[in-house]
Amino acid sequence: MSDQPRRDPAVAKQSTLAVVAFVFSISGICLGPFGSLPGIICGHIALRHIRQDSELGGKGLAVAAMTIGYIFLVLFAVGFCYVFLLTPK
Repeated sequence: MSDQPRRDPAVAKQSTLAVVAFVFSISGICLGPFGSLPGIICGHIALRHIRQDSELGGKGLAVAAMTIGYIFLVLFAVGFCYVFLLTPK
């Protein structure tokens, strides 16, 4: 027997950065690009860390954060263009 504690393979260590990215991306609802952009950036960094460390989980959360962040960023850009560029003065 080994003195090392057993790790349950079903329970992976969750990436904190993936959780932060998800929270930032969801905050894009209220904060616009000030929430979406940090969510996208943190999501990409978290995904890179998850790929490098095989014991780190949260890939789905990082991908969801990036997807939500990009969607809110595009919606903000479309709304901005509509309000400031396409409306008659």
